[in-house]
Amino acid sequence: MLSRFLKGGEYFKNSVTLISGTTFSQLIPFIFAPILARIYPPDNYGMLGIYMAVSSLFGLLATFQYSSAIILAETDNDANGLLLACFGFTGLVALVTFVIMLLLHYPIASALSAPETAKWLLLSPVSVLFMGANATLSAYTNRIRQYKTLAMNRILTTLISALLSLVIGLAIKSELGLMAGYIGGQIIGTLFLLYSLRKSWPVIFGRERFNITEIKQTLKKYISFPKFVLFSEFINNFINYIPVFLLSKLSGPATVGLYNMSTRMLGIPIATVSTAIGEVFRQKAAKEYNETGSCKP
Repeated sequence: MLSRFLKGGEYFKNSVTLISGTTFSQLIPFIFAPILARIYPPDNYGMLGIYMAVSSLFGLLATFQYSSAIILAETDNDANGLLLACFGFTGLVALVTFVIMLLLHYPIASALSAPETAKWLLLSPVSVLFMGANATLSAYTNRIRQYKTLAMNRILTTLISALLSLVIGLAIKSELGLMAGYIGGQIIGTLFLLYSLRKSWPVIFGRERFNITEIKQTLKKYISFPKFVLFSEFINNFINYIPVFLLSKLSGPATVGLYNMSTRMLGIPIATVSTAIGEVFRQKAAKEYNETGSCKP
């Protein structure tokens, strides 16, 4: 597979398409960073970083990692059933998150020495809902090899986020702009994927698709994803967010803001190349494995 990538072909073209879109999407916050840094103080970025860490951990649970199985599904019927189940799980997890945050938003913020973040944690269910939906739709888009749509989704998400942060920040000097930009980008990106996949909805949401027994069988077939992948992904992400929680507890949101801004800029090369190539590889490898029983080079 590596030799085919180096020689060109569909794999190479798809990777270039996704890398180009990811590169542009990563350049947008890089370009806006100096301007936004003059509008928002570090503690505002710290509150955003804490919000992102908390909501992302809940968001990771949204689909129980069945979204990862959509790409690997052996048949289109399996993929469609998994997509429907992911939407259902996402709604359920968002509801549970709402109840948890309604009861514990202030204790959580206080435990992190950032009580001013408490009110924003109440919006976590919104982010969880759109994180789960976006992960599900992105996986399905990857499965059907609509890489231009994936690239445009990333560009649109970061562009809307940056523009909202800029416009609101100039009008209102508070962290509202950063929060609105982050959540607004999630919403617009997800709605764009929904619109782009509109031709597939009659097949996915057809009356015959709502077969609970069949969906249960599909979930059981791919039970290894919530059983093994979910735990490892959660631990991996939790470890990545430990510095945010520790810095918030020990130094406050301002230090978190500086850390969040620096890690975001330093992570651009990794996000640009490895993530894009990895997504194309997963789709190609899954297809070859389902067809031939092997995805070796």
